[in-house]
Formats: sequence, C-alpha cells, structure tokens
Amino acid sequence: MYSMINRSELVKLLINLFVISVSKILPVAGLLALNLFLAANLDVTVYGQYAIASSALFFMGPLLSWGTADVVLRKVSVFSHSGQDHLSKNLLSRAIILTSVFSMILFCALFAFNHLFKYENIFFSLLYCAPVIAYSILISSNSRGSGHIISSQIYDIFFKSMMLLIFFIFLSLNYLMTERLTSSFYLSALITLVVIFWRIKFSDIATNFLNYKNARRYIALILNGSPYLVISLTQGLKNFADLFVVGFMLGSASAAVYSIALQIVLVISFGQMIISILLSRKISFSLKHSNIEQLSFWFRRSTYLSGLLGVCYVFLVLFFGESILISFLGIEYGQAFELAMVLGLGRLFHLSVGPVMQIMALSNNQASASKISLQIGLINVILSIILVFYFGVMGAAFAGAISIALWGYLLKRKVVKLYPTLRVW
Repeated sequence: MYSMINRSELVKLLINLFVISVSKILPVAGLLALNLFLAANLDVTVYGQYAIASSALFFMGPLLSWGTADVVLRKVSVFSHSGQDHLSKNLLSRAIILTSVFSMILFCALFAFNHLFKYENIFFSLLYCAPVIAYSILISSNSRGSGHIISSQIYDIFFKSMMLLIFFIFLSLNYLMTERLTSSFYLSALITLVVIFWRIKFSDIATNFLNYKNARRYIALILNGSPYLVISLTQGLKNFADLFVVGFMLGSASAAVYSIALQIVLVISFGQMIISILLSRKISFSLKHSNIEQLSFWFRRSTYLSGLLGVCYVFLVLFFGESILISFLGIEYGQAFELAMVLGLGRLFHLSVGPVMQIMALSNNQASASKISLQIGLINVILSIILVFYFGVMGAAFAGAISIALWGYLLKRKVVKLYPTLRVW
C-alpha cells in the first residue's frame, strides 16, 4: 500500500511538472517563433506597431483585475484549507465583476482615445482582448489557491495556443497578414472567454452582482488589491518600459528593431526557465528542511548551468547573430544584433547571481521581491527616457541592461541577508 501511494504521488508529481513545463515553455517558444515570422513577412513599421500593441495587451491584462488575482490566490488558499469553499466562490465572483467593470472603463477609454487622437496603429484594437487575459489570470489564481496545479496552467496555455493555431490556419486563407493576426486574437479571446464562463457558474456571478449588501466587500477588495496593482504595474514597466519609450520617442520602425533584440534575449530566459523547472524541487526541498549546505550546492549548480547558457548565447550571437538576422529578416534589422549584445550582457550578469528570484519566491519573501521590482520598474522608465533622448535606440538597450543587472544585484543582496551562511559561489 505504501509503495502504491508513493507511486501515485510520483505520477502526480511528474504530470504536474510536465504541465508546468509546457505552460511556461511552449507559449514562450510559440510567441518567439510567431514574432520572428511576422518580422520576416511584415513591413518593419507595421511589425513595430504590432510589437507595441501586443506588449501593451499583455501588460494591461493583469491591471484590469486591479490586483485582485493575488488577493484571490492568498485568501482562497486559506478558505480551501478551512473547508469554506463557498467563500472562495463568492470572492472569485466579486473579483470577476470588478474586472468586468474595469474592462468596460477600458473599452470606453480606448474608444475615446482612438477617436480623439487618431492614434495610428493598425493593431490598436488588440487591446480589446485584454479582459480575457485578466479573467484567465483570476481563474488561474483561484485554481492555484485551491491546490489545483494543473488547472491553474490550463487557461494561459489555451489562450496562447488557440491564438497561434488559428493564426496558422488563417495563413491558408486569402487575407492580409494584419487581418489574419487580429482575427486570430479576436477568435482565440472569444473562445477562451466562453470556456472560462462555462467553467465557472455564471449564475453565481449574477447572484453576487444583484446582492447589494456586498457593496462594502467590493470596496474592501479594491483596497486589498491596490498594493498588488502597483506591483503589477511596476512589473510591466520593468519588462516593457524601454520598448514603449522607443516606440513613443523614435517611432514604430525603431520599436520593431528593438523588439527583435528583446526576442533574441528571450532565448536566455527560455533556457533559464528550463533550469529553474529542473532544479526548483531540489531548492524547495532544501529550503523546507533548512539545509543551507544542500541549498548552497543547488544554488551553485544553477549558477554554473546558467553561466554555461550565457556563454553559449554570447558565442552564437557574436559569431552568427548578425548574419542570421540579415539573412532571414533583412538589412533593416541588422542593428538588432548590437542591441541584443548589450541587453544580453545585462541578462548575463543577472544569471551570474544565481536563482535569487526563485529562492525569494520559495521562501515566501515575495513582498520583498515585489518592492525591489517596483524600484527597478521606476528606474527603467527614468533611464529609458534619459538614455533614448541622448543615444537613441541604443540608449534603451543600455537602460534595459542596467535595470536587469541591478535587479539581480538587489535580489542577491536580499538573499544573502536572509541566509548569511549561503555559499553563492
């Protein structure tokens, strides 16, 4: 009986590990391939408009829930352990209603902005898909809080996979490339939305909406979610501020070149993600049992593997990057090679400090990590504006490299304070 329990737990662990790996790696790889494909087949200015709009879309999605996804994650975890599942359902319903209200405000703001300022971006309408991302994040947080690891990953995979699948189906139709792309976003958003509201009971949401006695709870939910909203905002600024600044100050063509540089650097994040998934269980086990010696071993192992990944990246980009970019994407993307080298240096420094963000998350120090991310997000915005003004698109690369390197340094300093005896080298 004992061996059977162990075997079943092992199978469950392997399934969870596989789903988490696929949910994190496959969408990143798919979107990377899609971006390179679009850059090769769209005019550089048009692709720049898509890069700005798609970044804004995935940036705005978490903001529409007003930080309530993190509130749901934490409180549902408590409710599930105490057997109060009805409270979890009520909390999720209120969060979805709030997200719907903020989504309507977004629709009105986008409509007014587009008609007042006549913003010239043919992919501007993609932002109307942001609520679906917000709903997906809410359902994912509810599933994670309830302990359903597989369910928490499904909707992110579903939305991005549907978008990629529909887009490549549309390639066989006689549509313009821009029409195929926007249609794939709209259809995948619609299908995902139907699946989400089928998964949760719409009647429960309607009941909460009609129950005016819960008005104070909506206000409390907004107040509780506000700090997480600020964190989501700064996380987005940390990741996308330099691209937005380039698009605003230098135009869509420069944003296209910078976006390709970011896609190249994404290869490092892709490899780091695999290393993180492979070693996360070892690091988590060491932290749980306060085995600092074992934690130091796996910390150094992760650092060495990341260092090897970084060396491979520098070798490939330095010797083959420029020729590959020009061959596949055209001469207009040649500068992306130089930008990728600068951005890669910042990422390499971040890799050299080890899996510090992973340790912060596994040791329940997310609040401290979020404060550091907030600081880095603001620094990235300020640096991007100043350096782009003086040095153009290369200034944005330096701003991004400095920000990511500083982020790693501050996280490492915090981890060393938490675990003074940890041997990081």
